[in-house]
Amino acid sequence: MIKRNFPLIVLFLVFLGLLDFIWQVTPYKAHLSQEDESAVAGPEKSMAFTGRMDMPNLDDIYVLDNSAGRDVEALEKYIQGRAAGLHWLGQEHFKKKGADDIRLGLHLVVDSLGIFTCKEILFSDADDEAFEQKLKDHIEYFWRYKKSENGITDFWIPLRWKAKYSK
Repeated sequence: MIKRNFPLIVLFLVFLGLLDFIWQVTPYKAHLSQEDESAVAGPEKSMAFTGRMDMPNLDDIYVLDNSAGRDVEALEKYIQGRAAGLHWLGQEHFKKKGADDIRLGLHLVVDSLGIFTCKEILFSDADDEAFEQKLKDHIEYFWRYKKSENGITDFWIPLRWKAKYSK
């Protein structure tokens, strides 16, 4: 009987040895100096961006040309889905410049391949050319829409970054 159950007995003993080893090992506790503890605490609350990105509704989108025949409601839903990327894009600006709301008006064109082109910034409260250029680059690099057979969709949209979150 011992010969037949020998592999099971060995496996059971190895398992008991591993359990004993786990119970005897003490977990590692890092010892931080006071300088390290302040660094771990994170940035000050005044430096963090606690605002919100307001995306345009269907009523806020002004379509200039829709020769591609795109559904404007679907385009509005697509644009609202890009709020997270724009939210984090605004975070750097708020860390540098302060706590005023930003309002931007963009003139965008979507070609037949679904590639967005930012023609111009119609109005801006940002007074930060680097932020505006990052916004243009972000839109042209990351935003892609459904292809159409031909034509373009040309429209204006307002964007707003609120400095403080409110419902």
